[in-house]
Amino acid sequence: MKELRERDAAVRAREVELVEAANAVRAERERLETEAQTRARELVAEAESRAAAFRTEALRRVEELQHQNEELLSLRGRLLASVHSALDEIGAVVRRVESDESTVRPLYPDLAGRLGALGQDEPGEG
Repeated sequence: MKELRERDAAVRAREVELVEAANAVRAERERLETEAQTRARELVAEAESRAAAFRTEALRRVEELQHQNEELLSLRGRLLASVHSALDEIGAVVRRVESDESTVRPLYPDLAGRLGALGQDEPGEG
């Protein structure tokens, strides 16, 4: 009987040890879960912060590109206007020249005749 009581006490002591070990494992698991959740929240907050920074930078770049695009479109418009103006001026000059073609006066009247006469007056030709 004493032996049974000793065995019973040993089994109960072992049961208490197992319950304490199970409680320790449970407490460690809960601690690890809490740490993991805390770390996960930190990572999510960091990722959200970085995403917000990237979004802000992307929006800044988009605005900058839109500004450059507007500037290029403005320059293109001014260039086209200048080209059209130049073409209009050239067209007007061509029309003036075409209309004045019959009344064109040489810059030096009878230049060809004078040059011919000079060439005949030179000594040594004969």
